[in-house]
Amino acid sequence: KVKPASATALAVIDAYHDVPTADVATNSQIRDVIGNKSDTVAGTSIVAIAKQIKAQTDLIPADPADQSDVESAISTSEGVVTGAITTAHSTSDGLQAVPTADAATNANARDVIGNKDDTVAGTSIMANAKKIDANLGDPSGDTLVSITAKLGDPATDLATQIASLAPAPTFDANTIATAYDNSGDLEAATKTVTATSKPGVADYTDTNVLACTAPKITVRNIAVRLSVTVDSLSTDADLNYSIDIGSETPLTGVIESDGAHVLVHNVTVTDHTDYAGILASIFFWKTAEGTGDTVISAVTLELAFGVCGATLTEVIRHAFNGIARSAGTLKRIGSGTIDFSDGADVVNNLVAQTYAAANATDTQIGAVANGAIVAVSGETCVALSVSEATDLAYIENFGIFLKEN
Repeated sequence: KVKPASATALAVIDAYHDVPTADVATNSQIRDVIGNKSDTVAGTSIVAIAKQIKAQTDLIPADPADQSDVESAISTSEGVVTGAITTAHSTSDGLQAVPTADAATNANARDVIGNKDDTVAGTSIMANAKKIDANLGDPSGDTLVSITAKLGDPATDLATQIASLAPAPTFDANTIATAYDNSGDLEAATKTVTATSKPGVADYTDTNVLACTAPKITVRNIAVRLSVTVDSLSTDADLNYSIDIGSETPLTGVIESDGAHVLVHNVTVTDHTDYAGILASIFFWKTAEGTGDTVISAVTLELAFGVCGATLTEVIRHAFNGIARSAGTLKRIGSGTIDFSDGADVVNNLVAQTYAAANATDTQIGAVANGAIVAVSGETCVALSVSEATDLAYIENFGIFLKEN
């Protein structure tokens, strides 16, 4: 009698004798290696590999010794090869054929070369050759003049082409931001001056807004104009004043009578930032002589990148090498006539420009004039003067546009 465990083992062994599923990929038991009769050439068993070998041997003539069988096999292969060659040859032969006249196609070399029947309307080599021929006409009697008329002036055309290729110059703009400052009336009512020496505390203060940050423009002169109305002056006494701007040397003077006074100073500078945007302090004191009060009722301080008076004075300077174009508005406070120079009396290598001068009766009237683009080298400047001694002339909106070498 077979025990249960032995029956189970026999069942497992019996299963190993069953054929595996067709084309199974399992590789665990001998049956997997042998395979299934239904295995195909896609499988990996012995049966599958045998079928793969059979498939290859089927291509061999049935009887290699039989000439007819060999020729039949070769004929079949030759037909496939001949068909492929015929197709390739047909395609190549088509690319050798001329394209349609004036065809717009641009895919193969034949399209670029063209057709003998191409016209001047086409784009092929043939069409362009016909265009040249049509332009020339009969050149047998042509001269340089007639050839030029037909084809254009080579020299002019070349210059035009070069000019079109040259980039337009880009200019580095150097402009004066603020060239004039007016404090307005610093005295709201009246002031009685009692000090007989320069006081320790300023009577009036004002911070100007002058500014020039242009890297290639140097301000050379600061015009200072103090307007004071003296209502009364102590008998036999003078009124002294001092304008202290930052740590610079004070600008001083004396008023010897009552009435409206305009007091001017020109300060030659090497660094305008010592004055521009700096606090100005104004002091008044009278001499000890005389009796009665000294009273003032209006005080105005003006500063500018400019000049006061009739002496031609360098106001701005610029140094560079290259091409430049400058423009500016010249203005004046007062009624005099502005005179200006592009530097003939001051430095060499001048910018050949003109700047509009404002000589109307209204104050601060001017116009802008643009100069031509010129080549310059070295230092150039603008110098100003104004015919009336107490007038102020200055440069507003001045800019120089530079293209350095």
